[in-house]
Amino acid sequence: MSEYQKKSKDDAFAEKRFRFLVEWDPDTLTQADQAGWLPIHDATIYPTIQAFQSVFEYGIRYYPNKKGINLLFRQLDNGNTPFLDV
Repeated sequence: MSEYQKKSKDDAFAEKRFRFLVEWDPDTLTQADQAGWLPIHDATIYPTIQAFQSVFEYGIRYYPNKKGINLLFRQLDNGNTPFLDV
């Protein structure tokens, strides 16, 4: 198995794990870690848009009103938002 195939398989597993955990407890989408990062902030550091898209879609699914859209604009201490980072 090539390194690319292994990485793709690992990424697919990580996405399945993410979906399982969010479906189990959707509030995790709005809970920041110790650094103030939300899952949507973490998703902006991956080289593909797929992680960001998954987090955003679940945010809108579980919080279809203002709270879901506001996830895009939650600022970190440095002033960056997921919207700016993507």
